[in-house]
Amino acid sequence: MTEIFDAILQILGAGAFIVYLGFGLLLFFIGGLFFVWFFYARFSSRRVSARIVAVRMTGAPIMTEAERAQLGAVLGPDEVPEISWKAFGTEFKKSPGTGLLALFVAFIIVAVPAGFVGFGLWSGNDRMSLLVQGLEAPGVVTDIESHRGSEQTMYSAVVTFKDEKGRAWVVKESLSQSGAAFFSRGEKVIVHYDPENPRHMVVGGLWHNVFLALVFVLMGSLFLFLIFLKPEEKKEKSSAGRPSRADYSNEMYHPVMEYHASDGSVVRAEGNISSSRILNKIPGRRIYGYVREDRPDTVEQPGFFTLLFSLLFAGPGLWLFWIAYRQYESNIYTLVFALGFLMWIGLGFKKIIKPRDQWDTKQSFQQKRREKRMQERGEGRILTMPEIRERARAQDRILKRWLPFYILLATTVLVGGAHLERNMNDFLVKAVSAPAEIVGTDNFFGSSQGDRYYHAVVSFRTGEGQNFTIRDKWGGSAPLYKRGDRVRVLYDPAVPGQALIDRGFMNHAAARIVMLAGFLIMALSLKSYAGLRERSRL
Repeated sequence: MTEIFDAILQILGAGAFIVYLGFGLLLFFIGGLFFVWFFYARFSSRRVSARIVAVRMTGAPIMTEAERAQLGAVLGPDEVPEISWKAFGTEFKKSPGTGLLALFVAFIIVAVPAGFVGFGLWSGNDRMSLLVQGLEAPGVVTDIESHRGSEQTMYSAVVTFKDEKGRAWVVKESLSQSGAAFFSRGEKVIVHYDPENPRHMVVGGLWHNVFLALVFVLMGSLFLFLIFLKPEEKKEKSSAGRPSRADYSNEMYHPVMEYHASDGSVVRAEGNISSSRILNKIPGRRIYGYVREDRPDTVEQPGFFTLLFSLLFAGPGLWLFWIAYRQYESNIYTLVFALGFLMWIGLGFKKIIKPRDQWDTKQSFQQKRREKRMQERGEGRILTMPEIRERARAQDRILKRWLPFYILLATTVLVGGAHLERNMNDFLVKAVSAPAEIVGTDNFFGSSQGDRYYHAVVSFRTGEGQNFTIRDKWGGSAPLYKRGDRVRVLYDPAVPGQALIDRGFMNHAAARIVMLAGFLIMALSLKSYAGLRERSRL
C-alpha cells in the first residue's frame, strides 16, 4: 500500500511539474514577444512625429430610442425588444411565477453586496469601539484552533489574559484565516476587552482589526455602484429637448495619422493599436511612433505599457519556472509526462506549419499582409468631429464616476502594501537566522472544488538550544520543498514560533508587488484626472 501511495504522489508531482512548466513557458513567451517588439521597433524602424487627423470607427453603437423607433417601423413594434418597468409588468401578468423568480434574483443580487456593506460597517464599528473604549491587557496565544469552513480550513488564535479584577480568561479570537492563524502559539499580544463582558475582545492593533471590515465595505460598495450605475442611454431628458444618449461601449477606434516621410512627402497611415478608448485619439494630438521601411502605412507605438505588459506576463512565467524547478523530481513519471508534453507541442506546430512546397515567399507574404490590412481598414467609417466630441464627452462622464473609486482603490492598495513592507522590515530588524530542515508537508483543501494546498513543515533549533517545528506561511498547489531539504529560517528571539523560511529578496516580494500595483493604479488615475481637467477647459 505504501508503494502505491508513493507512486500516486509521484504522478501528481510530475503532473504539477508539467503544468507549472507549460504555463510558465506560455506566459514567458507572451511577455517575451512584447519585450522583443518594444526594442525591435526602436532599433529597426524610423522614429516619426505623427499627428492624428481622423478616427476610424468599427462596430456600432447600441440603439437609441430614435433608432429603436426606426427599426420598429421596419420590423414592426412587437419585434423590437423593450426593457422597462412597463414591459416587466406586462410580462409579469403573463407569467407571475417567472416574474417572482426574476424579482427574487434581483433581490439577491442587491442584498448580497448590501449585506457586505452592512457587515463591514457593523464589524468595523464594533472593533473600533473596543480599541478606543475597551480596557487594555497583556495576553499570550496559548493555542491555535482549526475548523472546517464552508470551503477551506480556518485557523484562529486562542488567547489567555487577565482582566482588571485579576480573573483569567481564555478566549478564541473572532478573526480567522486559511493557511495559518494571524498569531503564533506563545506569541505575546495586546488585548482590548469590554469590562462588562471580557469575552467580547479584540487582539492586535488598528489595521489588523479594521482591514477585513474595510474590504467588505469597499467590495459591497463597488458592486452596488456597478449595479445602480445608469447607462448613458437609459433616460431621455425630454425637458431639455435633448435626445437620449447612445452607448458606444462596443465600438473600436483606430487613429488615422499623417507624418512626413524621409523625402518630405506627407504619408497617411494608421496606428497598429486600436481600442475602445477615444480620449487618447482626438484629432490634432501629436504622438511619436515608429515606421518600418516595408510598412509605411502603419505607425507602431510600443510605449511604456508595452514594456509593462511584457513584465506582467514574463514575471509570473519566471515565477512558475521557479516553482517547476522546486517541484522537479527525476523519475519515470516525470519523463513520461515530459515526452507527452513535447509530443503535444509538436502536433500543434505540425497543424500550424504548412509543408515546405506551400510556403510563401517573403514578398508574397508581405503582400498578403498588406492586402489584409487594407481590407480591415476598409471596414467601419471615419467619424466626424461632432461624433468624436460626443463620444469623448460620454467617456469623460464615465471617467468622472469611476475616478474616485480608482483613487480609493489605489490608496487602499498602497497602504496595504506599505503595511506589509513595514511589518516585514520590523521583523527582519530583530530576526535571527538559523539552519533548518524540511521535515514534512502540511496540506489542506483550499476550496469547494477540492483544490489542495501544501505548506512546508520546518524544524530548527534556536541559539538558546530550543527546538521548534513550524509551518511555513507560503504554500502552493504543489509542495515547494521536499522532505530533507536544507533551508534557513528567520525567527524573532522573543517569539521563536513566529518564523519563516528565508527567501532572500523574495521576502519582500508580496509587499512590493502590492505597492507597485497601487502605484500604477494611482499614476493612471492621476493621469486620467489631468486629461479630464485639460479637456474640460477646451
